[in-house]
Amino acid sequence: MDSSIYIIHSSSDAERAKRLIEYLQASSAGPLRVQSSSVPEYSVDAEAESSEEIKSALYQVDKVIAEVTNAALTDPEFNFELGVAWALNDQLITLVDAEVTNGNLPQMLNRVTQIAANGPESLIELAKKVLPNYIESEAGTAALATFLEAGVEHEAQTASGEDRQKTGAVDTLQGIPAVLPDAALQDRGETDTYPFFLEALNAGLTFSDCFFYREEISDFCRELDETFGSFVNSLGGNWAGLRRLNDIDIWSNAMVNLFETLPQEQQGIADWYDLGFHLSTMLNIAGRDTFANPEQKEMVKAQWDNAMDAFRYSAAAADISPENIDRIQSMLENLIGAAANRDFSNVAKSLELMRNLAKSSLIWDQRQHQAL
Repeated sequence: MDSSIYIIHSSSDAERAKRLIEYLQASSAGPLRVQSSSVPEYSVDAEAESSEEIKSALYQVDKVIAEVTNAALTDPEFNFELGVAWALNDQLITLVDAEVTNGNLPQMLNRVTQIAANGPESLIELAKKVLPNYIESEAGTAALATFLEAGVEHEAQTASGEDRQKTGAVDTLQGIPAVLPDAALQDRGETDTYPFFLEALNAGLTFSDCFFYREEISDFCRELDETFGSFVNSLGGNWAGLRRLNDIDIWSNAMVNLFETLPQEQQGIADWYDLGFHLSTMLNIAGRDTFANPEQKEMVKAQWDNAMDAFRYSAAAADISPENIDRIQSMLENLIGAAANRDFSNVAKSLELMRNLAKSSLIWDQRQHQAL
């Protein structure tokens, strides 16, 4: 059975990555195809390397291993590939160096399989997880010892200051935070650790606009940087890396992953984002008046009904009163009703009401925290 692996690593960790590749190859009884960030002979073809090449490689492989070291966490290219793998491949495994503390790990890795690179047992565990035809062999044992020696050499270099480390730093690419460590989040205080509901609502509105008009918008990033991009970063994501892909489907998938990392008490953020997304969908359907086209009427009605059902579900989850839910639904349905009765001021009214509800929900949430 053939298998394939992509190893993400910092350029300064290329030698360690090479030794990891040699260990995995020696431990596989079947054909193994390996690609890596920058190890010669295993990296994506330098002449063809692009965001699309990396995206394709990370999507198609069976497993992705990220070698997480302090040097890697401050490497823009590592963070870029890590963000892509996290969004695209549900078979991501992190091999975390002993020098990396939990507070320095990106928040988005909370629910990713993590293996500590602290001895032969952990490397054997990794090999068993990623290789369908794992075998023990003399060549594998020797390669494992070589990899562990590389780790000892790396620790010695770090201790002597030969490696330039930025432990716990917030890396930036084009001025946008790429990875925000948990420690940095804790320093911000409880009330602003996560984005407010209004930010979530606005991010959902903006992203849904781009999603709806995806065939007509040429530069998604410019449209999304300020509102949606800031929202992604505030959740601990990597907008700087994701934006390079210019792929709205990947971004949509990344949001699902990000929301899964939220603690239960912060799931309201996801509800308000969804409210913005579904509200925008319905406003855009109404704005195009696609119900008037007989050929599209059934398809558009199904799209509208799905968006309305999802909107009402998220509104209930966000503790919006049934009266306000019905009020907003009435405004929206007026926009697709009889042409003579349509009141297009309902567009602004529905948006204003939702934003006011988001603000009032935030005030209520803050009061609850203060009461605890």
